[in-house]
Amino acid sequence: MRDEKPFFSAKFKQGVDFVWVKNKVAEALEGRYEDLSLYMGEKRIPEPFCLIDMGVTSNTVLEVRLAEGALIGEALRA
Repeated sequence: MRDEKPFFSAKFKQGVDFVWVKNKVAEALEGRYEDLSLYMGEKRIPEPFCLIDMGVTSNTVLEVRLAEGALIGEALRA
């Protein structure tokens, strides 16, 4: 696990689905939904897999990876 400070932190209510979580991450990153992949450790969370079934709990840290060539923030708005 990396020692970097998370760019976004939130606790989600039980029953919130993957799409909702990924949309919130995309908004915080100012990126496009389709350019993001979520990982739990080295294991990719496939869409639309249920986060509860993956064992994601309220204290789980998810890693966000950007697709090659993805634009975020100011570059995406330009």
